[in-house]
Amino acid sequence: MNTQGITKDFYSAPELAKLLKVNPSTIKRWIDKDMLKAEKTPGGHRRVSTQNLAQFVSEQKKLIHSSYIISRLNQDKLIRKKLDWEDYYFFLYSNTSLSSKNLLEEQFLRGVPLLDIIENIILPVLLKVGVSWEAGRLSIYDEHRMTFLLRSDLLRLDRMLPPLSQKKSSTAVLACVEDENHEIPIFLLHLLLKQKGWRTIILGINTPAEEAAKAVVKNNAQLLCLAKSFSKIDEMAYLRKINKNLGQKKVKVALGGAGWKLKDFKFKGFKFYSTFRELSEAAKN
Repeated sequence: MNTQGITKDFYSAPELAKLLKVNPSTIKRWIDKDMLKAEKTPGGHRRVSTQNLAQFVSEQKKLIHSSYIISRLNQDKLIRKKLDWEDYYFFLYSNTSLSSKNLLEEQFLRGVPLLDIIENIILPVLLKVGVSWEAGRLSIYDEHRMTFLLRSDLLRLDRMLPPLSQKKSSTAVLACVEDENHEIPIFLLHLLLKQKGWRTIILGINTPAEEAAKAVVKNNAQLLCLAKSFSKIDEMAYLRKINKNLGQKKVKVALGGAGWKLKDFKFKGFKFYSTFRELSEAAKN
């Protein structure tokens, strides 16, 4: 296995299980038998360096042929090429198979940062899908099908992220405002927060203000994220309801999405974030 061009330095046991198409317990057994050299993190989790993975795969050559991603990683030309958003868009447009190769997962396993995958691949694709649909170049059938495939890829990517640590995690409630039916942005935010060690409560689409505030209080959340892309609601009226129903609860309220018209708020703790990166950097656990 040639590791040139791979930017990821270490892999967790769950990541390797997915990479090599085996059960996580098999990875642990290989490590226990010293077939696969690993080290432990301060939290007691096993991790395997790229160099040790390369050595193991070279000794177990059959794995190269049993794993799609490993075989791709062994091709220098493909190792050096990051996925372009236009390639991924074409992949979604032309693909109808639910057992398709997960190109996002491949990028993540190569070491491309999750935030870069979101900013440079997923968001441009979502914009292209939306613009093409509005212009009539994409049918409702294709828009729904492509969105479903993207959502499936994101769910598989979600399973690649490490589970929450044993220590108490901060909690964030994620919701789309009323009359907003595009939930992928809040799921992208879920991925970023989960990677930072946050516990997330996803309320999904079309969430009444009272219910969003109730979820914050019930789960003792420190952060409420509200997404708005196409909703035509009265923004100030919605935010007043949020503020009223939060009562004395101290919580940061993050507003994101291209649909927000109001950028300056009188409510303490409310803030508009124009990019995922900005909000991701502000969410320190």
